[in-house]
Amino acid sequence: MIASLLPAPAVTAELFHDPPGPHGLFPEEERVVAGAVGGRRREFASVRVCARRALGGLGLVAGPLLPGAGGAPRWPRGVVGSMTHCQGYRAAAVALGTDLLAIGCDAEPNAPLPSPGTLALVSLPQERVWLREFAARWPAVAWDRLLFSAKESVYKTWFPLTGRPLDFDEAVITPDPLAGTFRAELLVPGPVVDGVRISAFDGRWRTGGGLVVTAIGLRPVRPVTRARAALSVRPAAVRPGARPAPDRRPAPDGRPAHDGRPTHDHDGRPAHDGRPVPDVRPVRAGGRRGRSIRRPEDMMRDDPYDTDLISHAFPKGLAHILRYPPLQLAGADDEYGEPHIVRGID
Repeated sequence: MIASLLPAPAVTAELFHDPPGPHGLFPEEERVVAGAVGGRRREFASVRVCARRALGGLGLVAGPLLPGAGGAPRWPRGVVGSMTHCQGYRAAAVALGTDLLAIGCDAEPNAPLPSPGTLALVSLPQERVWLREFAARWPAVAWDRLLFSAKESVYKTWFPLTGRPLDFDEAVITPDPLAGTFRAELLVPGPVVDGVRISAFDGRWRTGGGLVVTAIGLRPVRPVTRARAALSVRPAAVRPGARPAPDRRPAPDGRPAHDGRPTHDHDGRPAHDGRPVPDVRPVRAGGRRGRSIRRPEDMMRDDPYDTDLISHAFPKGLAHILRYPPLQLAGADDEYGEPHIVRGID
């Protein structure tokens, strides 16, 4: 589940049950949970199985993964990551620090929070507005639990960058129920990375198998250089080699050319042998006819570096479309437990 929520540089691993046999902990890790109950020991060990598998995907051999300041795992040098566990699910995600600045992920049962008092503790007034609306329109999702999970992912992203705690009322969450995304606007000064202050985190969410999972993969801040700015700005003049626009001018005797049918297709190429082509326009998602857009393969063939054309047709980028399939919303089928209100990163 978690792999679909994070950008490509992240490597993930997940378990839906605890592996049999010994816990497989290092002696240093055993000492951390020496006085814990059996369930806590199992989840502590299982999530580290996921973490070591994920680190192996980066080509690294993991040693002990011990809690550090604030409970955050002490990852190998040059690695960022996050771990999460709840009833029936354990997961970990890691990446090189050169690819992502931070990762935050959290999994919860897809079931309501245990009490109105808990919701009042973790939510802001503006968040309770969309909670009521979304619960009425999409009841299969426990939106209050999704809000809590998103704030946990925000905390796990925030803490490694700042070393400071972040309260529930210091970030406001706004999810997109159809796109499976959410935005976390920080209500306190955000971390400064490479001279740029970060004021918001963008994440993704999904439900399935009785779970709601949220994740944030914070990409490095890349300042806009002159070269990049020059590439992203196109002059108004027609570029050399560009194809002409379709000729809609009437014939000399006043009659429309070819009985009013176009002589060029929609990417400006002439029809074969000058014959008219059907006026077929692309159909957007959902079956609605929209304005004509050029096919991505034609855009890339004409100018594979034309970022203006690509961003015009796909505002979130081609990689976004390929990486994130449509999300399926599932109903809750697990019993819920008490949320860990005491902020922990595991």
